[in-house]
Amino acid sequence: MPFRTVSGPEAGPGAVGVLVPPGRRTVVVVRPRSLSVDLLLVRRGPEGELLDAFHEAGRGEADLLAQNLGRSLSTGRGVVEVVPGEGRGFWVRAEVGAFPLIVCGRVAGQPYRPLLFADEAAAAQVADAVRALLCPGPETVQELYFNTEHFARS
Repeated sequence: MPFRTVSGPEAGPGAVGVLVPPGRRTVVVVRPRSLSVDLLLVRRGPEGELLDAFHEAGRGEADLLAQNLGRSLSTGRGVVEVVPGEGRGFWVRAEVGAFPLIVCGRVAGQPYRPLLFADEAAAAQVADAVRALLCPGPETVQELYFNTEHFARS
C-alpha cells in the first residue's frame, strides 16, 4: 500500500493531509504539504457531470467524506489531468475513486478559488507534482494524515 496513515503532528513536510475546516457547513480539503496548492472536493450534477462548485456539507457528512476520501487515496490510484478552464486558461483536476477534486491556490485568509493557469505547460507542471503525491508508485510510501478538528495546525 503506497500510503501510511500518521497523526498530524507526526506528518512530515511531504505528507498529504485530508482536512475539514471548522464550521456548520464546510468543505473537504486535500493538502499536499510540499506544494503551495490545496485540492477541494467538487460537486457532481444529476448526470454525473462536474459542477463549478465546491462540495459543501454539514459537519458530520464532511467528516465522513474525509474518511472515505482518505480510504480512496490510500489505494494510490487516481487520475490527475489538465483541463480547459474558464476563458483561455487551464485547471488541474484529480479524480480519486469517486471523489472529484480541483486544484486551488492556498492563500491564508482568502477563500478558496480554483487555480486558473494561463498556459498549459504551467498547469501540467503542477499536475505532475500533484500526481506524484496522490498517485505514488509502489516503491513510494506516502504519509497521509487527517485533521478534522484542528485545521489551523495543518
